[in-house]
Amino acid sequence: MAPRSSVPRPAPAVGVARRLRRWLASELLALRPVVEASARTCRAEHSRKHFTSYQQVCLLLFHGLAARGSLRQSYEQFAACPGLVAASGLGTADGSEGWG
Repeated sequence: MAPRSSVPRPAPAVGVARRLRRWLASELLALRPVVEASARTCRAEHSRKHFTSYQQVCLLLFHGLAARGSLRQSYEQFAACPGLVAASGLGTADGSEGWG
């Protein structure tokens, strides 16, 4: 049994293995039209002001993979996953967040 460290450890970095990232990228590409069609069918975008349904899917996926304690923490750290930011369309050309 290893001795316990008295120095607090920082939260683990958000990292997803390359193979999983590639799989997720292909699944998200396939999922986007399905989510958008479903949102149109039930008029889910009617009252949305900040995110589309697909962008919300991307944020919730990040939240689940990052295993943060709250959605607020996940929202704050979403930019740490640039591929998902790009796939969601929440990034902007100047590198700042395009949401909020």
